[in-house]
Amino acid sequence: MKIELPQLLWYGNTTLEIELPEDWDVQFCPMRGSKRTPLTIEQMESAIKNPLGSPGIKDLAKGKKSAVIIFDDMTRPTRSCEIAPIVIKELVAGGIDEKDITFVCALGTHGALTMNEFRKKLGTDIIENFRVFNHNIYENCVEVGTTSRGTKLLINREVAEADIKIGIGTVTAHAQVGFCGGGKIILPGVSHIDSITHYHLDVEAMAPETTGLGKYENNILAAEIREAARLAGLDFLINVIVQQQLSK
Repeated sequence: MKIELPQLLWYGNTTLEIELPEDWDVQFCPMRGSKRTPLTIEQMESAIKNPLGSPGIKDLAKGKKSAVIIFDDMTRPTRSCEIAPIVIKELVAGGIDEKDITFVCALGTHGALTMNEFRKKLGTDIIENFRVFNHNIYENCVEVGTTSRGTKLLINREVAEADIKIGIGTVTAHAQVGFCGGGKIILPGVSHIDSITHYHLDVEAMAPETTGLGKYENNILAAEIREAARLAGLDFLINVIVQQQLSK
């Protein structure tokens, strides 16, 4: 039996063919929704304009002077270049000037993006017309509070000082938090190294049995990042699910 797996995301987007022994008992289990048609830009725009459990971006932006859009890095498949222009359009419709919109990449402890990678993630128009930063885990962070588990939360200054904070990320399985996405755009995404260290080591040590792949409901790390997102004042979050049909 042969199966093709996607590989080299962002750096070729090719497939790798793997041949499995014929005497193996192999079950092919694609993700739920793998055969669904991807959303069009118009459908994405409609979903963003009609969010779940939140006012729309345009309404949130009214009376505000500045906005930050936090986006995930190259370790995630999120096509922010398709989503960010919709967010910009809604912010401008709410009264925020384009010159007062900033982009910050939620690197956590990952490596900084190059200009070429910024172009892949956000598109050339955004790179050439907006302020775009890599998050620095060592500098330019300010304290916004302390979680109930003792994490002193310091986050990126550009994020902290913006009047409206919007995250763009993706939901995928995660070995510790159960599923990534959600508040991870803040912690560890745009947090200081000291906050990240306490979160990853001290908080997990409080209840390691609750963490793990696919374990989410009572996961202590998931609870911590939700609390961090509230402390940081995250106003609006766009999480995508990326499906890809593997071929047999």
